[in-house]
Amino acid sequence: MKRILIFLAVGPCLALAIFANAIWWIMHPDTPLNFSNPVWNWLVSVYGVKTAYQKSDLAFLVSSAGIVLGFAAAILIFRRRRDAEKRR
Repeated sequence: MKRILIFLAVGPCLALAIFANAIWWIMHPDTPLNFSNPVWNWLVSVYGVKTAYQKSDLAFLVSSAGIVLGFAAAILIFRRRRDAEKRR
């Protein structure tokens, strides 16, 4: 039961974070044009991005993946700390 409650708490927070990310990219579509990171340039070449709209879509995809990975890392850290406290 506790696990279901945790999923019900984390799921909406994750959805809200991705929704806020989408709103931000809608309001700032010109931001990916200013990226000069080699990783960004590699992603652009791998995905075959040609237009500014495609760059904005790719930026949303990459930032959403970062949000999901951040949530996953936070959950793993929380679980490890909780398990370490139980062992003591």
